[in-house]
Amino acid sequence: MLQVIQQAGGQQVKLLSFAQGVVSLEAFLSMRSDLLHCIQEAGVNIVLPVSQADSQSAFFITNQGITTGCYHKNMNDFFVVDMPDVGKVCTLLAEEAWVLLARYTYFTQNCQFLVVPAALTGPVWSAKMKSIGREGRVSRLSPTYIQCSMWELC
Repeated sequence: MLQVIQQAGGQQVKLLSFAQGVVSLEAFLSMRSDLLHCIQEAGVNIVLPVSQADSQSAFFITNQGITTGCYHKNMNDFFVVDMPDVGKVCTLLAEEAWVLLARYTYFTQNCQFLVVPAALTGPVWSAKMKSIGREGRVSRLSPTYIQCSMWELC
């Protein structure tokens, strides 16, 4: 993961995420110091989904290596994070992207980039992401296939 972040920084990527299930909470906690240092050196903003035994979370980490927020799936704590050099970023995990009320909440908060790190692929998912983008006039970041380094900005 650190290598992907370094590569993204070298390519001047401003916003990066990984697919759900790539990082466990235990792995995140054990490498947090190295991860934050790597993010700061690379100058990349990251939305990092973290898997736990019974839930999902996503950490918002700025290009200065500062954790500015943590979104917890199914907690109805929908919020938008202003990330440097990117804009207003929000996330929905897994099937939450299908929930109209969740998307509407973000759209009313002027979300500019909706990160959906679901490990879902295919033409139906791609069409759904494009539809959500048109619906809320936002850019979407979602995986093209399940490899943490392969992403498509729709």
